[in-house]
Amino acid sequence: MPDGFSAQGTILASSPDPNWPPTAPVGGAVTFTNFAELRNLTPPALSRNELETTTHNEQDDTYLVGIRRHGTVTATCNFVPSGATHNHTTGAQKWWYDGERRIWRIRYPDGSAWIFSGFVSNIGPQADVDSVLTFDLSIRPTGGHQWTNV
Repeated sequence: MPDGFSAQGTILASSPDPNWPPTAPVGGAVTFTNFAELRNLTPPALSRNELETTTHNEQDDTYLVGIRRHGTVTATCNFVPSGATHNHTTGAQKWWYDGERRIWRIRYPDGSAWIFSGFVSNIGPQADVDSVLTFDLSIRPTGGHQWTNV
């Protein structure tokens, strides 16, 4: 029997501590705030470039892998322009404007979580006729990450 489970209940959360990683969070434990109105979330692709090391005296090609790379996190949310995690004074619009590095956590329904540092790189509001006000959010991870169970 497959071990898959529903993605319903996946939560995106953030914390304003700019010192993680590589140093310990300022003031000890990090307090996360759930990002409101999350509809769809695409976690980052994890990749490494293939570096060819083949020399003239070899008959087969050889490779190493390069540095670890983290793709962009994308999300679609119901847009509440005055909401605490969306607005221009305390939310994503401010974080984008200030270029604020934050700690982000993607918590999955099984309790595992991916924690990383990143910047809001894009906010794309959409106000279509006869539709819900939404926005697309992009977060660019930077530096390391960790897996944890919360």
